[in-house]
Amino acid sequence: MRELRPVGIAYLDVVTDLLQRQRLADPDTGLWEAADLQWWYTRDPHPTDDDAAFWLDHGVPVGGAVFTRWSPSRYGCAVLGDGSFEPAWEFVRARCAVLTGVVIEMAVAPEDDGTQSNAERAGFAEVAETYDITWLDAADRPALRELPSGYRLVPRTEQRGPHPMIKRNGNYVEERLRQCSLYDPALDLAPQAQGVPIKRPRHAHRRVRKSMNLGDLKLAIRKRADERAPALGAEIECEEVGHRKEEVRIQNSEYRMARAKCRSRPPSPQPRRTTGGR
Repeated sequence: MRELRPVGIAYLDVVTDLLQRQRLADPDTGLWEAADLQWWYTRDPHPTDDDAAFWLDHGVPVGGAVFTRWSPSRYGCAVLGDGSFEPAWEFVRARCAVLTGVVIEMAVAPEDDGTQSNAERAGFAEVAETYDITWLDAADRPALRELPSGYRLVPRTEQRGPHPMIKRNGNYVEERLRQCSLYDPALDLAPQAQGVPIKRPRHAHRRVRKSMNLGDLKLAIRKRADERAPALGAEIECEEVGHRKEEVRIQNSEYRMARAKCRSRPPSPQPRRTTGGR
């Protein structure tokens, strides 16, 4: 087993490989898709090796831990691959100890007692919020709605001016998107009045590329835009991975455990259950 601390595009390649392998192995395991981590890259391209570590077995990534710097005072943390992989949690605890004076958040599925216990050992204790994931069978999707008369969808390849996500993700958002293997500017769409340039709509970030082919199962409701990848697809070269027929329903809720700002207590040797629920 070898530890790797990649930066920049090398980081992007490793985390994408890890999450695509995980999704091929199981359509449900893990909270994050490769496209999510690629979207986070537009905010934090990991220019140093402080915030991400991966472990490779014969060159294949099997686990990792990633801190994403959303702002100087707010970080996200995710353990990827095997959620019980102790070296990843050791990295999380060590990094949390260094990042004093900031809020660090981690999303945990409510049924995942092992991850919750490890998170509590690292100092994550407060349930900041909960939200739900729902799934929709592709055959049950409603028909596409027509745009209002006089409007059309314009791909990024035909748009003029700055990228509409600059205000949210910074001046380098388009440059970094184009470094992502799952980004396709031809599918980066925005509505526009025909013949009349208009201001980008407020929710232009809700562009979605074709989803990864997991049989006919498709994610219907994404997580908040800070973390879920609106302009990236999850398409990879793969065979179909099963098929499940079901009605639209709540799949699960998640605990979002926040490590308290300026928290000073040492990691507890015995996990303490947090209050909170669905």
